[in-house]
Amino acid sequence: MKNKKPKTSHTISSRFAGVLVVFIAFCFLGCGSKSPQAKQNPNSKAEPERYGYAPITVDRVKILELLREKKYTEIETQINSYQASMEKDVHNEDNFWEAFETFDIDDPSLLDPLNDWVKQSPQSWVPLAARGQYLIAKGYLARGSEFADKTSNEQFKGMEEWFDKATLDARAAIKLNPKALISFDELIEVSKNQADMGQSRVLLDEELKVSPYSFGARTAYILNLAPRWGGSYDEMDNFAKEAQKFVDKNAKLQLLLGYVDFDRGRTAFNDGDPDAAIKFFTKALTYGDHWLFYSTRGGMYNQIKQYRVALPDFEKALALRPQHVDTLCQRAFARLKVRQIAGANADAVLANKLDPANAFAADWVDQLKKLQKKQ
Repeated sequence: MKNKKPKTSHTISSRFAGVLVVFIAFCFLGCGSKSPQAKQNPNSKAEPERYGYAPITVDRVKILELLREKKYTEIETQINSYQASMEKDVHNEDNFWEAFETFDIDDPSLLDPLNDWVKQSPQSWVPLAARGQYLIAKGYLARGSEFADKTSNEQFKGMEEWFDKATLDARAAIKLNPKALISFDELIEVSKNQADMGQSRVLLDEELKVSPYSFGARTAYILNLAPRWGGSYDEMDNFAKEAQKFVDKNAKLQLLLGYVDFDRGRTAFNDGDPDAAIKFFTKALTYGDHWLFYSTRGGMYNQIKQYRVALPDFEKALALRPQHVDTLCQRAFARLKVRQIAGANADAVLANKLDPANAFAADWVDQLKKLQKKQ
């Protein structure tokens, strides 16, 4: 790879959302300190705008239970219903994307049931797409989260091996279902790491033939246009503006206009300037309510110890994406620092159920149990 890999989590459409977890884990040891006094977040409001989208109702914990219980048909029925709803109305697309987030974790215990599911359902695209998500997550785990100059050839090779397997699954899923948008997204993610932007655009165009007004289909691609991947802010801005001709069909597309400032914000974070990052994330939010912008800005407030200011951002992010693991972890930390122990414990427990391999969430469950016993 000729570009630096940002220190991010591995969610396909929003990988930066986990960038603050390491910071939070280090800060956990200081849980007994008092949080500094802070004013209420001036940009907070009761409920975030949904742009006509249906609320996310996917229960990812339940999907994981069904997978482990080998109730594959139930999962396929559920996901196929999400696809049908999305095809009927783009404002239903969030449940489709969220359902596949279930498998975007690197829990070693999932590989065997995913393999069995593929074997038991040879004519279904769903298990192939689900396993593709998992294989990409394993690829990022093999690579590590450091920048390219601190990543070994062996780590890159490990990532590529997992990605090759994910590519096979994605192509097989598309062959069975040419409307499998998630599988196109998986191929876009792989092409990004191969510095093949031309192929990314070809794949996106195929997605947009299926769902021309989709916001979710566009988010992976616009992040691929960031300078760290060989693109530019002009390219990101032009792509966002190009989508605005469809804003009358899907008002959520206006959020794409905030992605340049979002990327500038995470660059400022990587450069060690959280104050500048907050300004960029706040500017991104002038284009509308996006869970990703709220979550990352909340994480920045956590870093500068403005926990009470951070909490409204996490509330709005989770109102839009109730089971996002990294946001749950970040809110758990903020709640802990303002002595909301029960709420912090609830967030940590849910995050642990959603991603049992997440070491931070698992450690927090144990630590918070000990704190509750002391009270």
